[in-house]
This record gives sequence, structure tokens and C-alpha cells, in this order.
Amino acid sequence: MFGLLAVLVPTALVAWHGSLYGSWIVDDAGVTFAYARSIATGAGAVPQPGAGPVEAFTSPVWLAMHVVGRWLGLFDRGTWFGVPDYVAFPKALGLLTAALVFAGFHRAAKAVTSRPAVVTLVAGVLLAAVPSFVVWTLSGLENGLLAAAAVWLVALMLPAVVEGRLLTPRVAVGCGLLAALAALTRADGVVFVAAYPLVALGLMRRGELRGITRAVGISLGAFAVPIAICAVWRLVTFGSVLPSQAVTDMQGLPDVGAAVAWFDLVGYLPWPLVVAAVVVVGVAVVHRSAAALPARRPLGAVLVPFGLAGLAFLLLHPDWMEHLRYATSIWAVGALLIVLCALRVIAIVRARRAVFVGGGVAVAAAVVASAPAMVGSALDFGDYPSAPICVAVEQTGRTVNAYEAVVAASGPTLLGPDLGAAALTSTSRIVDIGGTADPRIADFWEREDRTAFAEYVFATVRPTFIKGSEYTMSDSGLAADPRLERDYAEIASDKDLTDWVRRDALRTPTQLDELTTLAESTLQPAVDDAKNAGSASCGDRLTP
Repeated sequence: MFGLLAVLVPTALVAWHGSLYGSWIVDDAGVTFAYARSIATGAGAVPQPGAGPVEAFTSPVWLAMHVVGRWLGLFDRGTWFGVPDYVAFPKALGLLTAALVFAGFHRAAKAVTSRPAVVTLVAGVLLAAVPSFVVWTLSGLENGLLAAAAVWLVALMLPAVVEGRLLTPRVAVGCGLLAALAALTRADGVVFVAAYPLVALGLMRRGELRGITRAVGISLGAFAVPIAICAVWRLVTFGSVLPSQAVTDMQGLPDVGAAVAWFDLVGYLPWPLVVAAVVVVGVAVVHRSAAALPARRPLGAVLVPFGLAGLAFLLLHPDWMEHLRYATSIWAVGALLIVLCALRVIAIVRARRAVFVGGGVAVAAAVVASAPAMVGSALDFGDYPSAPICVAVEQTGRTVNAYEAVVAASGPTLLGPDLGAAALTSTSRIVDIGGTADPRIADFWEREDRTAFAEYVFATVRPTFIKGSEYTMSDSGLAADPRLERDYAEIASDKDLTDWVRRDALRTPTQLDELTTLAESTLQPAVDDAKNAGSASCGDRLTP
């Protein structure tokens, strides 16, 4: 009973915290939504019906969950009690993954303390207070599922270490399958395949090498089966065994820039909280007391996944969005690590009354001092969330649809951003200016080949409409190409994006004026309204 409450209370806190962000869903989640619609309706693994197969989504598992949701009538069909299901369904899945994280806390804590509910509750409350965790778990993206996979690796390994059964086939297979889940949830999750081998080798005792070799082989085999099945599916469907995001997002081995990312990570939390956490973990790991529980040795089963979550964070290109989108697993495993280490430190210093009281006061003061900054961060994001899907729906999907109604072009094409919102709502064929759904454009960006990019756009794609920011147009070489001014007329521009229409798509001399008037009088005010209501929804369904 107490264990169930210990899981439900922080889950409820995550839901309450998430309510500060209203109906906000990040635009990137729209890519998964669009693919789920296409697959569920029989159009195939494409962003839009009629488009060629390309893997622009980030998570096969998260996509599959949304496909099933649509088949069951829970997603992309209407509303849940007045809330659009493109908001309600992914947020419900995110909340479920948060509950799985807290259930993992409880299972791990049962192995090392007689009060696992207390550990779960404290770690859960800490995690529910971190805006980064709640923001991205309830964003519509797969972050919470990856965090749950990482925590359950701990929940499987920690009891096994304590009970001396780490090398059993059941534990090896379970860890391999959880690592596969992480890898199929997001490409950087592949790092967790190293968790079980590293823990087994790090805690190896004399005479265990043969058993470790066998157990690691079993674990890697269990990992390989679902990965191989997905690789075959990718090869058949997309012509590649690698996920596209592994090529697009991965930056290779950590470099100097990755060190800067670590500073961003540490600097995200208020410094009193960071100092308290470092001291607690440091004392727990360094102190050699054998009497203090939890024992130091089993903590390796938490430290290794925590370190691998940090490595995954460093392997990805820095993200421009707020609140460290790729750090969700770090917060989840880190919260459990800190509380377990705090238990050990309490056991170490309990006999020293002055140290015990002084340390408790210092930690409490750190938490209290950090609270205003955490609350302020959450409230700020609630007012100005990153890349709301509804802004992109108005700015790209519905705006260009309105242009099309005026121009009435045959087979219109849009070169622009916001693939998720555009694929869900646009009647044009979408060509993603960022290359997410176009390997050729992605290659141009990777090679910084501006000449080839411009040639491909103006000579091959010849889009009816172009929508681009100052950065994408200049950095891609499109702005400097004379064909932009020669072949396209500017419709409208704001501080974010500029719209162009192909001159030969205009059937009368007055149509450009009609488009400009429409943009200024109707479309841009709708975009501004969406920006001012960034945490609101934008209709019951997102359809062309």
C-alpha cells in the first residue's frame, strides 16, 4: 500500500507541475504524429500520403505506441472530454512513463533499505520538481520512455548485485532487452547496452571471469534480437539499417563543445542544490564504511547508468531548445542516486550528532534556497514554451493552405520548416528545409555545400512556396542565389520567417497583392495569437 502511494504521489506531482504548461506540445512531436497517421491509415512509413519512405521520426517504439493509439481510437480522432487527443494521448503516455520511473525507484530501493517507499517518495518529489524532466516528459516526445528504460536497468541490476544473482540468465536477458528498448526509443539510448557489462566487470570477484563472459554474451544476444529485427525493417522500408537520427543528431566522440554542454547541464540547477548533491554522492562513494547501508559496492549499479546517461547527453549535438531536452535520463537516474547516497551518508554520520544535524540543516537550506529559481524557471516556460506545435500549425500549415486557396496551383510544393505541423496540416507536398525528411538536403547541410543546395532547390524541387528564416536562407546559400529574386516574389515577412511564392504560380497580376493583404490582415494576426497563447491547443484535430 505504501509502495503504491509512493509511486502515485510523485506521479500526481508531475501531472500538477505539467499543468503549468497547459496543452503545449512541442512541434517535433508532430513528426511522430504524422507518421502514426500515415502508418495507421495504410499510407506507409511516410510523413504525408504520397511521399516517399524516409525515416524522419526519432523513436520507433514511441511511434508504434501512437500507431496503436490511433487504431484504438485514442489518438488523432478527436477529443478526450474536450481536450484534443493530440494533446491528451501523448501527455497520458508521458505521465505513464513517469509512473514507471517511480515504480523503478521503488523496486531498486527495496533491495537496499527497509523503507523503499520513503526513498521512492523523496526521489520522486525531487524529480517532479525539476522543470527539465517534467517539460520534456510531457512534451509529446519519447523522453520519459527513455528515462524509464534507464531507471529499470538500475531496478534490475541493483537487487541482483545485492542478492548475488547478477550473472544469472534472467538478469542478463532483462538488461539486454531494456538496453534494446532504450536504443529503439532514441538513437543515443544505444549507450545503455554497455551498462550490464560494465557493472558486471566493475564488480567482478576472483574466479568470475568465465561466468561474466557467458552472462555478457547472453545480454548482448538479447539486445541484438530486437535491434536486428528493427534493422531489417529499416533496410526493407528505408534502404538503410541505421536510424536517420543517428546520422543527423550524433556528433561523434565528445569534444571541447561537449565539455561546454556539461557546464550547461551543471548550471541548469541552482548551485546550492548542485553542491549539496556532489557532496552527498562524493561522501557516499569515497567513504569505505562497510556498516553503512546501502553498501558502497551496489551503488555501482546506479553510477554506471548515470554515467552512460551523461555520455548520451554529450554524444548529441547541442540543442537550441530550453530546459535541456536530452537530459531527461540524467535527472531520473540522478534523483535515485542522490537519495540512495544520502541514506548511506546518514548512516555514516549518524553517530556524530553535530555533523548529522549540521549536514541536515545545510541540505535543507540548499533545497529551500533553490526553490525560487526552480519555480521561476517553470513559470517562465509556461508563459513562453519552446516551439509549440500550434504556432507551427498556424505559421506553416494553415498559412500556406490559405495561400494555396488564392493561387490554386496544381500539385503545390512547400519548402519550409516545422515538418511535424506541416505534414499534419498542409495540403502541399512538404520539402523539409532542414533535411529531416530529405536525405539530400541533410547531406547538403552536413557538407555545407551551399551551391549544391541552391541548385537542388531552384532547379529540381522548384517549390511553389518557400518559407524560411533569415538564418536558414542565408546559411543554406538560398538568399544569395539570384534565382530567389528572379523566380520568387516575397509575400510577407516577420521577425521569424519570410514567405515567398513562385512567380509563375501567380495567374493574375493582382494575386501577389491578394496574398500580401491576406497575410497581413488575417494570417499574421492568427500566428501572433498562437504565439501569445503558446500553451493552448489549436483545434480538435490537426488535419489538412
